[in-house]
Amino acid sequence: MMAVGAGIGAATGAASGGLKGALVGAVGGAAGAAVKSFTGGAVNVGLSYSAENGFGASVGVGYGPATVSVGISERGGTSVDVGLTKAGFNAGLSYNSKTGSVSGSAGFTSQSSGTGFALSYSEGDGFVASLSKSFSNGLNGGISWSEKGGVGGNIGYEAPGDKDKPKNSLANQMKGAGGTLSFSQRDGVSAALNASGGVNAGNWSQSGGFQANTNYLMDSWKADFVSKQGELEELQSKGLSKEQATAILDAQAHAESKAAQEKNNQESGKSVLDGAGYAATRKEGEDGVTSHSNGGDESHYYDRDGNMRVRVADSNGDVYYRAATPEEAHRIQNGNDLAMTSETKLSSNSKAGEEFTINGIKAKVSYNANGDPIMNLANGHTINTQTGGIFKQFEAKGLNSEVLHALNNKDAANAKIDSVDWQKGSRMHTANEGKQNGQADLMAKNLTPYSIFDTHDGTFKLKSWDKDVTAGNKAVIQFKDKQGINREVQIGHMANQIPKYVKDHFAMNPDTPLVLKTGTIFGYAGTTGNHYVGKLGQNSSKNGFDYDNLEKYVKSPSPHAHVVFRDAPGQKARPGYDVPSYATHLGWNP
Repeated sequence: MMAVGAGIGAATGAASGGLKGALVGAVGGAAGAAVKSFTGGAVNVGLSYSAENGFGASVGVGYGPATVSVGISERGGTSVDVGLTKAGFNAGLSYNSKTGSVSGSAGFTSQSSGTGFALSYSEGDGFVASLSKSFSNGLNGGISWSEKGGVGGNIGYEAPGDKDKPKNSLANQMKGAGGTLSFSQRDGVSAALNASGGVNAGNWSQSGGFQANTNYLMDSWKADFVSKQGELEELQSKGLSKEQATAILDAQAHAESKAAQEKNNQESGKSVLDGAGYAATRKEGEDGVTSHSNGGDESHYYDRDGNMRVRVADSNGDVYYRAATPEEAHRIQNGNDLAMTSETKLSSNSKAGEEFTINGIKAKVSYNANGDPIMNLANGHTINTQTGGIFKQFEAKGLNSEVLHALNNKDAANAKIDSVDWQKGSRMHTANEGKQNGQADLMAKNLTPYSIFDTHDGTFKLKSWDKDVTAGNKAVIQFKDKQGINREVQIGHMANQIPKYVKDHFAMNPDTPLVLKTGTIFGYAGTTGNHYVGKLGQNSSKNGFDYDNLEKYVKSPSPHAHVVFRDAPGQKARPGYDVPSYATHLGWNP
């Protein structure tokens, strides 16, 4: 029994944490099997390792219809889950110390009629209510309402299998396969496709297009072998026949498949639209702006370098400033109006402010700092007409971001990390990417915590934590490198989550840096600000970019930190495109 548990633990651990995961999973699997056997299944324990959360441990206790589980991980914090299931009724309450979030749910499902009702609350979606109905032929559907997502609905099909036919028959081999079409006021239309066993094969959304599950083979393997084989042998070890054990597992698989599909329905397309905000006209990495008190009026001003910046508004009415083109500056200095004659077609002579349509979508022309004409579409996208690059602005909330109350003490253990899990693809910008010298894109999984490490005096200064339209949520950080030289970095695109000790400090002392010990969390990886989300293909019939099929080329943004390296505090980005020596203080060692 312990050998089976160790083998399965090693397999699942390897899937999420490589060699470390396999070794820890093997030990945890053996220990879990021993405890299960000794307590009759009333207590479960587990050890794990994953690249995302580090080492972890969990304990679960079941008593009748009630369950309580507590888990703790190296970087994921502590989680507590309480559940109750009895006669079709279920309820649960969850807490996570890393985010300080609390969520709860309650519902009832009639096994005879297939009708279900659920009410839940989470900090992300607020209150959610849903009514569902499933039929024995595999059809299912439901309607829902959420505080932040509005009204929604879904209809789907899940192959039910046939208990009167052999298990290896086509009907039972396809059990769990199907899909769901969903709609909500916030997210629009989306769809989820499941293969046999309920394993998610891919999702489609109105804005993001189709995205296949790149981990499908591993998910399918885990579903078919890891879970089933271990559970089958465990049930048999308790005296059940193989047929009885198989019947029990089939019933469990059906319930889990439905739960997974419903989760996909809720999440499909959401990540693409969560941050939908206003379109920016500047490329990522362009210098920020200063107060327009530096000369000019509300329509324009001159920055500290003497360059004119003009006031513009996007399709949502959000106002911001960008670099003026030479033509705009000339007209303003000569007292001419900014408004231009409307046209319906973009050309090399198009002027800033011209309006036209692309495949029925209203758009306006502007120019970025490199002089490239930019199309600002009413659907929130911007397109660089020189390169075909597609960008989108995602809302940044700055100091109004969600406060992580669990991080209320900067000296507490849960506020510390010893490294940042930068991902493959992290790199410095190159000379052919415009004015982005001394800047880098460091890839990270969503909500990866950030800090500064191994400085000369063991501390770093968080000079500011705010936002702008290009960098999104950004932090400016100063520290002494290993040689004692003062350095400065700006880290952008941070998530709309902020440690309480950071929020409290800048709410009371907006102009005073916050001094933190190395390893203290100051923010998290996210997708706020202006992001590259794709590149237009060519339309051979029109001998140019394929503007008419914009959505075909749009993908979800990749969470990352846009880093501006400054060799000394207050300077502009460092010259050149090489990796600076002090990049190691961010935990980046390329």
